[in-house]
Amino acid sequence: MKTIRFFSALAVFLTALAAGSAANVPRDSVPTRLKIGVVQMARGPDLAACRDRIIARNSEAAALGARVAVIPEGALNNVRGDAQPGALEEALAAIRRTAKEKNVYVVLAGANRRAAAKPDSTAYSGNQANWMSVIGPDGREFFRYEKLY
Repeated sequence: MKTIRFFSALAVFLTALAAGSAANVPRDSVPTRLKIGVVQMARGPDLAACRDRIIARNSEAAALGARVAVIPEGALNNVRGDAQPGALEEALAAIRRTAKEKNVYVVLAGANRRAAAKPDSTAYSGNQANWMSVIGPDGREFFRYEKLY
């Protein structure tokens, strides 16, 4: 079910991207193909290592001609809550800078530790809050989805 919701949100994004790209542009100059780089990576417990892998894979996707890099759900995660305060925001800023440098869209999904999680709990279930962010080639986030369950 999560996969269906993720791909539904991705379809909405790609439709918006296509519509936005075509606005006020002569029909002959609108690209007829959209190359998407789908990154395969496992969820890791270390936020900095995940950030670095995401940045490297975004760069690889751009070098291969992708206009959009799609990162798996939970790839950037701090579910254990052991990252320093502000580390998630710094990681997102670094990913936004890379999107701008490489001129690519990034569809990124992450997971944070819920504020209501019990401090001594190490379980993922019930302690995580999943989200998805779409970053434009200008480095700005223009879409964010946060799961409510």
